[in-house]
Amino acid sequence: PLRVLADIGCRIIAHNLFFDGQWIHWLDRELFYSLNWYRCTYLSYKLLATEGWGGQKWGLKDAQKELLGWEDTNEAELDEWLIRNGYSKTNLKKYHEADEDERWRLYNEENTKKDGTQKFKPSKGEMFRAPASILGKYCCLDSHSTWLLWTEVLAPAEQRFKVLEDYTDKFMYLLTKLIEQKNRGISMNSEK
Repeated sequence: PLRVLADIGCRIIAHNLFFDGQWIHWLDRELFYSLNWYRCTYLSYKLLATEGWGGQKWGLKDAQKELLGWEDTNEAELDEWLIRNGYSKTNLKKYHEADEDERWRLYNEENTKKDGTQKFKPSKGEMFRAPASILGKYCCLDSHSTWLLWTEVLAPAEQRFKVLEDYTDKFMYLLTKLIEQKNRGISMNSEK
């Protein structure tokens, strides 16, 4: 599907291009350079929301709730699957020894510490293990929310503040170069 988008010159929008672009660059460098990288919604969100208050976030899940008005993010079903199947960040022995229903109960009933933080969280690094019916839905909602974030919030703001378009174009170029450098590593002249 990405090859088709490259062939027709479709403008590509991603949230956190630095992460997503690294995978495409790693898999197929020619394809990476053939894609018409138009905008990174993470970058645009950050450029537009630079108040700098403590705890400010620019992630897609934050945007789903704060800018798009979603009651919940698209994580609930995936998080439940990860927890039930033992993919979490925790050292709690009773969690690791429990069956999936007990894990889910522990997550829901005993997961909050006195200071309000969580004892354990789903391990998102293991999401690739989730069945397609869950992971596919999660990915579709990520794509949909990225599109909505761009069309409903960020593009209209960029139209209002024209100076951002020039900044964003320069940053998009910089992002593609940073991805290339990160994947290539440091070139060494071994003779010297």
